[in-house]
Amino acid sequence: MSVKSIAKAIGISSHTINDHMKSIYQKLEVKSRGEAQYVVNQYHLMIARNEFLSEGIEKAELVAELAVANLDKADRAAELVIANSDKADRAAELVIANSDKADRATELVIANSDKADRAAELVI
Repeated sequence: MSVKSIAKAIGISSHTINDHMKSIYQKLEVKSRGEAQYVVNQYHLMIARNEFLSEGIEKAELVAELAVANLDKADRAAELVIANSDKADRAAELVIANSDKADRATELVIANSDKADRAAELVI
């Protein structure tokens, strides 16, 4: 990082850098460009860490929101499983009822067939 960048980092106009190098060092509480570089690098590192932590917090909040949304979806899925189970039970009841009706229909067909045979005998 250049001295110009250091000056920008501490809020001094780039036009006054050469005239105020001593004041820059005093503001940074250093005695050389190397120390100034180190201070500014530490400052940038601190900003980067804060941004990383902030981003980490945002990601953690997003993960929590997704976990809640997934719990809601899991609850809804359980409701649908129960509803489908009820529908399956009702379908089984209807199959049994229809089977009983089919058996009765078969009995009626046989009875009618017997009556048809008897009617044919009477006609003959």
